[in-house]
Amino acid sequence: MTKETIAKSLKLKDKERYYSTLILPKKHQQAVQALYAFNAEISAISHLVKEPQMGEIRLTYWREILEGKAHGDIEKNPIASAIIAVLTKYNMTSLPLIRLVEARRFDLYNDKMPSMAQFEGYAGETSSILFQYAGMIINDGQELESGDVAGHLGVAQALIGHILAFEFNRSQQKLYLPLEYFNKAGIIEAEIFGEEKTEEIRVVLFELLEIAQQHLDKASLAIAKLERNIRPAFASIIILNKQVKAIRKVGLKPFNSIKKLSEWQMIWHLALWTIKNG
Repeated sequence: MTKETIAKSLKLKDKERYYSTLILPKKHQQAVQALYAFNAEISAISHLVKEPQMGEIRLTYWREILEGKAHGDIEKNPIASAIIAVLTKYNMTSLPLIRLVEARRFDLYNDKMPSMAQFEGYAGETSSILFQYAGMIINDGQELESGDVAGHLGVAQALIGHILAFEFNRSQQKLYLPLEYFNKAGIIEAEIFGEEKTEEIRVVLFELLEIAQQHLDKASLAIAKLERNIRPAFASIIILNKQVKAIRKVGLKPFNSIKKLSEWQMIWHLALWTIKNG
């Protein structure tokens, strides 16, 4: 699998992150694509296996690669080779990516996400770290002055993504959004996973959307404090803001009726944001 093929694989599995790499400096573009392609492989596991045990085996395989315990397998797996090469080139530890792999074990089961604190922990380990490492790659492997950007942006991205995926996830008896918000609204689990989406459920979803917006606002302020050459790593904030507006616009309609941005629209918004901010 060549570098170009890794890019094609990322585009196939995660278009939004793929397009966000196209506005990055050329010398760092392939490294960030390898990071995102690695994430796409890990996040897809729960959708590819029928039994949790098979997912556990795959996640353990990736953990061992990151721990340096499967050198013989790395050459057979181009994405594994690419992510190890990136970590080596930029002198970045694999520990956060190991935590990402471990966090994805939650995806294999029908456990509920109990609280916002636990959701933020999950989002930090599966989403924020990607922003953090992308920023570090652009910064030649150096730590960013502030981790606030990645933290807030990762939580916002996770909240928005799971609000949009709420219908699908509940059809699978899966709840990623914090259960405590539904419980506070007097909504029991049977109602969450029922066939109808009640008005009470929609109120909770919009409450969580407002929390996502607050994180986006904080991320925006933090981005403004970064060096301009680092900011393109966080250009996805413009796409997330567009998604929030789209959710608000549909009102009482099903969220799955939201019209997604086309490929050229994503590129346009990302490029324009980078010109203004990068």
